[in-house]
Amino acid sequence: MTLTCTAQNVASPSGQAPSAEATITGYEKQLSTAWSRRDIDAVRHLLTDEFMLVSGASLSDRDDVLLFLQLEAPKSYSVPTPTVRVVGDAAWATSLLTVATGSGSEQWQVVDVWAKHKDQWLLEFRSSVRLEPIAYVEQALDLMRKHTLNQATIDWPALRKETLALTAEAEVTADAYAAIRFALAGLGDHHSHLSLTPELEQYEVERLSRRLSPSKNAGMTDPGKRVSYSPYVGRYEPEGHLHQFRGKVFARVVVPKCAFQAGPDFVRFETRLHRIIAELDASHPAGWIVDLRGNVGGNMWPMLAGIGPVLGEGDHLGEFFYDPWSLRLVLP
Repeated sequence: MTLTCTAQNVASPSGQAPSAEATITGYEKQLSTAWSRRDIDAVRHLLTDEFMLVSGASLSDRDDVLLFLQLEAPKSYSVPTPTVRVVGDAAWATSLLTVATGSGSEQWQVVDVWAKHKDQWLLEFRSSVRLEPIAYVEQALDLMRKHTLNQATIDWPALRKETLALTAEAEVTADAYAAIRFALAGLGDHHSHLSLTPELEQYEVERLSRRLSPSKNAGMTDPGKRVSYSPYVGRYEPEGHLHQFRGKVFARVVVPKCAFQAGPDFVRFETRLHRIIAELDASHPAGWIVDLRGNVGGNMWPMLAGIGPVLGEGDHLGEFFYDPWSLRLVLP
């Protein structure tokens, strides 16, 4: 199947021409699809005659790229939504591209530079770099060591060794997010956390599901047993669970992070927790567990308001103290 690329912008349903950002985003997705299918004609229509590709340490011109596409076997590429910035008749787009390989997958960071020629945007330059999970985590560790408030109290050789051990089987950088969270927890400041875009959060969930699929756990003695990932991995939705222990029922409420957003989002977060607590309370539990595993930070006030029915009335919830560099809430 051949992918065709129009040479001019197409008007939106409202009759207005799409923005330059929307046009570049569309072309980026067309190019990713054409590249994965080795559709030479479609790729050629989006490149200038002077197009250059820098991949790692190699430099290729347009003819070299088209020849490479013609000789290479098709591969499965993700089609990411890029981050686009337009300045006049120039634009650049950045994206993370995942490529399926025979042994797994690879992740590449791609930066494209576009230029407007008359009425059409064409790709002038592309830089692509394979992201190695180990190097990615090492860079994160270097940043932590440089900026953490607790530099003098951390056993850096031990923390680095344990973190890199957790990264050993990572194929792409998303597989290493759990290792980075482990390292951040090891800083001991109780507030540092890994903040991901919604797209990366979803991608991490997909990667976890794929890596823990039944086909990858064929050696388990119980093939019907469900495998779940660590609760210490960041969680993003409130949850409610009932547990039996010694003949009694206990309720567990998962309080995830609450991102720094607008007031209405806070209210929705609080309301969701209130509903979960009300549903669990209908079972008349003998006790409550507030599960903060995977809570990677955010605004604490909606969290406290949401869990309020469990905490009950009273003023002595905790206290603030000065560290002197960080302000913390300590629960009794």
